[in-house]
Amino acid sequence: MIAGTVSISKACSNQAQQYFDEAYKYSIEGEYQKAIANYDEVIRLDFQLPKAYRNRGLAYFYLDQHDRAINDFDEAIRLDPQYALAYANRGRAYEKLDQKDKRDADKKRACELDSKYC
Repeated sequence: MIAGTVSISKACSNQAQQYFDEAYKYSIEGEYQKAIANYDEVIRLDFQLPKAYRNRGLAYFYLDQHDRAINDFDEAIRLDPQYALAYANRGRAYEKLDQKDKRDADKKRACELDSKYC
């Protein structure tokens, strides 16, 4: 997917969308610190966007900052309890921390919400 084609919210400001697009582009390029900085701005402008927390969590995950990733996945799930991908990603972070029970619970919940995570 090309940067700029990911819509985060109809109600989201143009400025937040611009930061999101930049963060997404940096993530694709593997520039996770830059992605995080841009997701920080998205969240500052609109802290109710689960996709911003999930994507920032994924950037932390790729930087091996699994506790920080889990915190962001937790927030994404708090904002959208039906967000299967956030559960799947949090399960991967728990796996890296060797927390198998939590990993299994998240994998199960992701599967319940969306069969593609089974």
